[in-house]
Order: sequence, then C-alpha cells, then structure tokens
Amino acid sequence: MKSLLYKTPVKSACLGAMMLLSLTACTDDHFDIMPATDTAGNTLWQNIQSRPELDSLQMILSRTKVIRKTTENSGNVMYYSQLLNTPQSYTLWAPLNGKYQQHTAKYYLDLLEQAEAIRNAEGAGTAEAIEANEIHERVGTQFIKNHLARFNYESNSGEQKVRMLNSKVCYYDMGANKFNGVNINAGYGRIVSSNGVMYVLDSSSPFAYNVYDYIEANQETLSKVNAILRDPEVEKEEFNEYLSTPGATDENGNVHYVDSVYTKTNTILDYAGAAIQNEDSLYIAVIPSDNAWDKAYDEVSQLYRYNKKYKYEWLKDKNQMGKTYPDGTKNLDADSLQNYNTNAALIRSMFFSPGDFDYEVNRSDSAKVIDYVLYHDSIESTNGVIYHNPKTGNNGSNPLFNNQKPVKASNGYVFAVGDYALHPSYSFQSREEVDLRYTTYVLSVSGGTATSILLQEGTNWNKEDVKGQVTDNRYCFFKSSGSTMEVYIRLDGIASGKYKISAEILPNRICEDNIVTVEGEEGEEVYKPQNTRFQAMLKYDDGTNVPSPSQTDVIEVDENEIKTYVLWDEVEFKRSYVNLPAGVDSFPYLVLRMPNKLLSKDNVNGLSVSRIIIEPIHE
Repeated sequence: MKSLLYKTPVKSACLGAMMLLSLTACTDDHFDIMPATDTAGNTLWQNIQSRPELDSLQMILSRTKVIRKTTENSGNVMYYSQLLNTPQSYTLWAPLNGKYQQHTAKYYLDLLEQAEAIRNAEGAGTAEAIEANEIHERVGTQFIKNHLARFNYESNSGEQKVRMLNSKVCYYDMGANKFNGVNINAGYGRIVSSNGVMYVLDSSSPFAYNVYDYIEANQETLSKVNAILRDPEVEKEEFNEYLSTPGATDENGNVHYVDSVYTKTNTILDYAGAAIQNEDSLYIAVIPSDNAWDKAYDEVSQLYRYNKKYKYEWLKDKNQMGKTYPDGTKNLDADSLQNYNTNAALIRSMFFSPGDFDYEVNRSDSAKVIDYVLYHDSIESTNGVIYHNPKTGNNGSNPLFNNQKPVKASNGYVFAVGDYALHPSYSFQSREEVDLRYTTYVLSVSGGTATSILLQEGTNWNKEDVKGQVTDNRYCFFKSSGSTMEVYIRLDGIASGKYKISAEILPNRICEDNIVTVEGEEGEEVYKPQNTRFQAMLKYDDGTNVPSPSQTDVIEVDENEIKTYVLWDEVEFKRSYVNLPAGVDSFPYLVLRMPNKLLSKDNVNGLSVSRIIIEPIHE
C-alpha cells in the first residue's frame, strides 16, 4: 500500500489555531477545532475533527495504526484517522466523550502509549515491534472497528444486521434510534460525509468477545493456553491475494497491491475443526486456567509415555517387525514428543459444536444447549474426542465442566474451569474395537490359515443351534493345519495406560461347513463336540511380552453361544503408540494361540473370531 504522510493534527495546526482563535496553549490532549460547515463536502475524519465532543475519539483514531500484519515492521504506516480521510466508503457510529462503556478512552490511549514505549525502548527489535503491533491491533479490533462498517447504511426504519470491520454482527435500528443496544443521539441526525455517513452515540458500543477473543482477553489466568495458541509456529499471518486490492504492475510483471489483506491461520484450531474466530459459528469451549492446565497435563501426559526405540514394518514370513526407529545409536526424543502430543491433545479437544449434538437439541435455545453438554451421557469435541459423563446415572453434571457457569460469547459459551476433574480414561483414552470380520488387521497366521466367512441362511448358516448375533453376518475363521497355530493381530492407536481386553468368539459350528459328525448307535449322524481351546499373549512392537500376565490361562469356547471372553481384566501398556513420528507404523499385537496340546483329533481345530475389544480402565 502506498505510504501516506501523516502529521499529528495538534502539532501541525497548533500555530495556526493560536493565531486565529487567540488560544494561549495547545497540548497533546486536545485538537484544533474546525468550524462546522456543510458536512457533505468533508470526509468522515474532517467531520470528527470539527466536533470537540468527539475529542476522545479523535485522539484514539489519530494514534492507532491500521495493522494488516503484526509482523510488519516497516515505515509504511497508516493510522485510522488517515483511513477515514480516504475515498473508501464507511459508516461510523461515534461515541461521545466521557460516555465509554467497558473501558474509558484513557484505557485505550494508555495502551497505545505502552505500545510505543515498547517499540522505542533501547535495544527493541522485531519481537518488540510485533508486541506493539498486537496492542494497536487490539485497540483497532475491540474499539475502532467495533464502531466502523464498510459502505453506507441508510436510515431505514427497520432493524438492519450490520457486519462491522472486526467481523462482529451488530443490529442497527434507526427507527428506534438504537445501535447495538446503544442510543443514537437524535440531536446530531445523520452526518453525511464525502466518504460515508456518521451517527453519534450516547455511549460506546460494547465489544462482544467471541471464544477466541475471550482467551486472549484473559491472558493473566489463561496464559498457558494463550501461549500455545499464539506460538509463531502455530498461528501465522499469510497474504490473502483474493481479498487484497491489486494495483499497477511493475516492469517485471509483479503486481503491487493498493490494499494488502493478511489472514490468520492456526494449525491447532484448524486441525481441531474449531473456527472459534468465526462470528457466524456457535461453539461451547472448556478453557482450563493455568492451575487446571497443569493438572490436566500431568494426567493426560501419562497416555503419551514413549519408548526410546520402536520397531516397524511387519515381516509376515518371520512374524516380527523388520526395522528400528531411530536407526543406529540414536534414541527417540521421547520427552519432546510427549510434551507436543499432550499439549495438542488438550488444546484440540476443548471445543464442541452444537451442530454435532442430537438433532432434537435446538441450537437457538441456550438453556437446552447448556443442559445437553452438562448432563448428556457423552459429548464429542470438534476433533472427535468423546467425553463420557461418569455421573449420568446420578443426574450429575459432567466433571469436565467443574461446576462452572458459562460465560456468554458472541459465538457461543465459555466454561473457564479452575480444576481438571475428569480422568483421561473417560476421554482421551478411548475404547477401541479391532474388526475381524475381514482379515485387514491379521498380520499373519503361523501353522494355519485365515478366511473371512459370510454366513448365509439356507447355505452355510447353522442359525437355529447357536445363540447370539453376528454383525453383518461375517467373521474370521482361523483354521489350524494340524500343528500349533498362532494368529497375529495388530492393535492400532494404543496409548500408554491400563486396559481390559476381550475377544468376541463364535462357536465353530455356526458355519455348517465346520460341523463334525459321527455315526450314532442306530446309524444316524450325531454332532461331535468340538472342545475348542486357546490361549492369548500380548506383545510389544519388539516382540517382548506385555506383562500381567503375558499369557492367559486356557480358555474354552462355548459351542452353543456367541460370547465375549475376557482375556485380561487389567493389563498396562507402558509405551504409547499414538502419534509416532511420520513414517513409523508401529503397534503392539495380540497372539491367539492353539498349541499342539490343545488340538483334538478329528476336530475342526480352529477359532471363529469377530472382534477384539480394548477398553480403558476407569480410575
């Protein structure tokens, strides 16, 4: 954007004002007053200057920089006073002196002085310039752009929905003399200007914090969440070619933009699917205070305890992993990986969209929305983490919300929790099911074969003799070749922690092809019981045993009913397999074993399995 020369109105006009009006002094706290003339020929800025009752607004406008990119540290500076002196068309709702809500005019002016002190301090560099720009941006967003909209809004008698420059939505009703709930001073009427129109308010328009604004505005108590969300590696400003206004092209074909627009991106929020800066969205946010964050970090970090090395790439012919990460003598930086994944898990899972709630919940009914998140048996965050409510049966509110009352934001509600009272086993440590209807998760079968069987009535389904349901009429049949059989099944996405592990197993004779009969006393065919027995083992990626105990006792399969058999009531994985470095596809695995001693002569000798169930143990 072309640089515009700006001179502080007080200093540049001080001598002329003293001569013309015989003033005895001119200070930085007051502006020269232009005589009131026909307003239509003046810009919005000139019409503001002509009114001493808007003196506070004048000072703020003239000292606040238009920030398009906080990392920008060049001499190409524009102030809002200059912006309102350009041909661009605006509507301004200007508050009278001494009538400011939320913060006084002095509050904003002190912030601006603080910004310049930071920028001009001895040894100040890029970091200080960015900090100063952020203060100017805050004043611009929360005050100036909260009173300023593009284009002219005519004085229609009905209520109008106005999109402000800070993207907030306000309601303007000229017939009722109201803007955003504030009285429009009828004595001033409609002040037409060459680049827009101005109305005078009896007080400033209140700034409505959205969820993102709320986090920023409460940095003292939410400093840890703020620091993570606003890390330069997480939150970035990028040039937006489509929203920018192109100008002339130089001799090299490069476009010079008259108005360059930068948009913010945030990798954590984008990954979470939480557009908490969007005024047209609706979110519930659970934001932990620093104390609550520390407690949550201590508990959730236990799910991300990493080993120094991981094996990966399964070798089917050897029933083991073939590669090691990191290779050689180097070890994985387990602490850094644990810290990153803990922070990411907490931040990405703090937001909930009512659009994902049960269909009967009316999003426009705030009481029902709040009641749903507090008392429903579970709620799902925008990134898919399910928070179970352990108090549902007692009509208790979910401990996640810490009995806090919600704070209304412009795009939802914020629960600022002072304690983290929900154990991770109710949220981040999720229940997993390994689907064995197909052979996808079967790594290999030693001493046998794996077949996905579809049961069909009238063809192969012995439906009348076996109790229970078969999901999608399909399961996996592992058949021994006559010697010890071992089935290797991968277990994906296991976080470190304690689990209960079960297997849903069908009687082999549910498929008529696997029914064994013998000749009865009178020559008829009689079913021969299978006496199917097996054991189970758990292995880490490197083949070492997961203890407690490493191998189950012999489990005998009921030949008359589909059942879920508990393999381990409690077993602890002491290394995490969640969010490992890119390219490392590592996992623990389950071994279902039928040794020679458990095989029976003339029997089918196989296992019919539909799924493996892994459930976190609640503390």
